[in-house]
Amino acid sequence: MGTRWELLLPAQTRQREQAVQAAFDLLEQIEGQLSSFIPGSDLSRLNQAKMGKPVPVGEHCFECLNRSRRLHQQTRGAFDPTVGPLIRLSSDATAAIQGALQRIGMNHLHFDEGSSTITKLRSGMQLDTGGMGKGYALDQMAELLHGDWEIADLLLHSGTSTILAVGRSSYPTGIEAPSPYRLRQNALSTSGTARKGNHILDPRNGKRVSMRDRVWVLAKTAIAADALSTACMVLGEREIAELCNREEIAARWKRRNGSWARLGDW
Repeated sequence: MGTRWELLLPAQTRQREQAVQAAFDLLEQIEGQLSSFIPGSDLSRLNQAKMGKPVPVGEHCFECLNRSRRLHQQTRGAFDPTVGPLIRLSSDATAAIQGALQRIGMNHLHFDEGSSTITKLRSGMQLDTGGMGKGYALDQMAELLHGDWEIADLLLHSGTSTILAVGRSSYPTGIEAPSPYRLRQNALSTSGTARKGNHILDPRNGKRVSMRDRVWVLAKTAIAADALSTACMVLGEREIAELCNREEIAARWKRRNGSWARLGDW
């Protein structure tokens, strides 16, 4: 997934090396399904498929995109993995943007749990899991280590954007945060424009975001923190307040004028 992954486990963990290897084997399996950069991955096959053709996918691709449907609903479309047509636009012309918007929307995907297939209902749809793939992988690795390997406390880290703490211990965030904070049984993710420039698009109108420089979101799961930090770059402040109240998350952000705002329990 083009980033660095780190696990922090207690020193006394039994079969530590085997557990870590199992977690990274799982990560490789997830990446093989979710990466759009791997030819033949489930996501690549789905992107290449014609409208109306059911595409069989693995459990991780199906589950990750299925969870994304709820995140899409929670954010009222501000988070949308089908934003690919906008990302790939070579023109900022209004007609081009309007054409791309016609191919965007999670409601244009059909999920069949019985056959584990996903069908595109619009031609030209392109999915991108960059906004939640790392978070999903962290949750799955944590579930494996905490459940199957019975590791009570652990910290999982994907690059410089998303981190997940499991168990009773608390941990420093390990990523750039607006104030000192220790994670405990929750996840923190950040999105912004400082490193990649103004690259975040509003899937509802095709415009590049310009309201804030960076957002941090605390949530119960890594996939939620990952996706909602992207969504909060797009949403208005009243919409962020409604989201925090409705979904029991916390958000903090830096506005373009240098001022700060926060909502929820920090």
